[in-house]
Amino acid sequence: MPTVAELSRAFYQSYEPVHSAIYFVQAAQDAYADVGLKPGWMGYFASRSAPMGRVTAEVVAATFYSFAPGLVARSIPSAWELASPEQVTGARLKAVGAMMSTALGDEDESGIERLGAALEPIALSLPIAGHPLFGGHLSVPLVDDPAVRLWQVLTLFREHRGDTHMALLATNGLRSMEANILHHLDGRATKEFLTRSRGYREEDWAAGVADLAARGLVAADGTALTDAGRELKKEIESSTDALSAHAVEALGADSLHLVMRELGGLSEAVRRAHPLPI
Repeated sequence: MPTVAELSRAFYQSYEPVHSAIYFVQAAQDAYADVGLKPGWMGYFASRSAPMGRVTAEVVAATFYSFAPGLVARSIPSAWELASPEQVTGARLKAVGAMMSTALGDEDESGIERLGAALEPIALSLPIAGHPLFGGHLSVPLVDDPAVRLWQVLTLFREHRGDTHMALLATNGLRSMEANILHHLDGRATKEFLTRSRGYREEDWAAGVADLAARGLVAADGTALTDAGRELKKEIESSTDALSAHAVEALGADSLHLVMRELGGLSEAVRRAHPLPI
């Protein structure tokens, strides 16, 4: 029988494609351009951080965790000179509406409404302390459109889990670059993808490897995790799962199974409509 932590990860995996699609669909880039943002990373950093208000690059780097501060600073705070956080949030939700409409087509919305009814009360009651990005998104009013509203609810779960994960990384003394290296050596992402998408240079990676090797977490050549490194990575991931099990515990086995099955179907519909690199 799966553990609570294992079910928590399965729940996360069932909805993550629905949330993450907004980072890749053209509708999002178009919506951000419509409110004046520049192409590229600006839409991502501004749209995800906008619910926290007119925050600085340092706040975004701190809450997003895995990105080089220099990469963030190319977009924030200059984004707020082009569009207000409220305008950016509105643009994002407009893009979500287009994204979900394309994925769902003429399908009956009863399944979407059923998922929302099951998950919304749990998402709105997640503990806020120590979860700044979740707190920002919690302050955004839920819209009436059932599909967009469900996306907002799933985003609350996702950002709450992310805040928890970042706290665990920090507690274990892992800086941004070091967390990316462990992620790569655990087989979860390529070095090329992480350095390119997170804004780090080769020398940053080498310095991170040296620091981790000094702690006995990676091999000196940076090609593999040590036993201690594997254990630390496993502990952080399992702790994230265990501390993000609110829906698992609230729904109960039968309801959870149904919810995950329906979320999995929704994720597949989004993937079919919007090819995603995830």
